[in-house]
Amino acid sequence: MEQTKKGGRPEKTVKKAHFVSIRLSQTERFVLRQKAAAAGRGLATYIREAAISGKVVAHMRKNDLAVIRQLAGMSNNINQLARKANQAGMLAVVAEFIRYRNEIDQLLNQLRHDK
Repeated sequence: MEQTKKGGRPEKTVKKAHFVSIRLSQTERFVLRQKAAAAGRGLATYIREAAISGKVVAHMRKNDLAVIRQLAGMSNNINQLARKANQAGMLAVVAEFIRYRNEIDQLLNQLRHDK
């Protein structure tokens, strides 16, 4: 007996059976539609792809802000050392430059490991 063909759309290999809704302001919806159009995607496809492959950047924590303030303060000290090096010669400040470089390396490593 020969099997008859069913009419209609072929069955999808991956069925999207779960539904998630989000609430958007009019501005957010407009921005998302513009981005989706620029990417040549529909709104739902764009949001799905952005959610799966996108990267969410976390807000800075208080510890991170403290480290950044510390780095900013050190930049002022390094600038003063540069002036001193111009006046007294580089050999007079090399040890202090090395100390600051090591402190900066430690602070940057701390920021990297906190993430």
